[in-house]
Amino acid sequence: MIGNFKLAYGFGTRPTQLSDGSSKTMMMSEVIGFDDSRDGRGGWILNAMGSSIFTAKTGPNSATHDVIPMCAIRNIPENSPLRCTENRRNGDVWAAARSEHPGGVNVAMCDASLRFVTDDIDLAVWRAMATRAGEEGIGALE
Repeated sequence: MIGNFKLAYGFGTRPTQLSDGSSKTMMMSEVIGFDDSRDGRGGWILNAMGSSIFTAKTGPNSATHDVIPMCAIRNIPENSPLRCTENRRNGDVWAAARSEHPGGVNVAMCDASLRFVTDDIDLAVWRAMATRAGEEGIGALE
């Protein structure tokens, strides 16, 4: 079935476009779902920040609360790492990679390898891992 109705049909990144290297570029990471119909986190089929999409604005398991389009803020305790702010106005949203593993998150790299990245990773290195062609030095991964 070919058609314009498919999300990003005909688009994507080819391995040759990973100028940072496939072993140094993240493809995906864990996110934690929140069990509330008004909260999009963990919804793998939702193309929305926090559902199955994260950013590297903050580090893994960040103490900074996420800003996402679908947040069930009334049901989340004030001191919870899943506390969030809802923003549907302007697209200024972000969500951390999050897991329930002590000390870090699992990430899949573009070369199909898996890594456990600790919560205390240098933010500049974490952000470099999230780009495909930023040409940043990420010597900590070598």
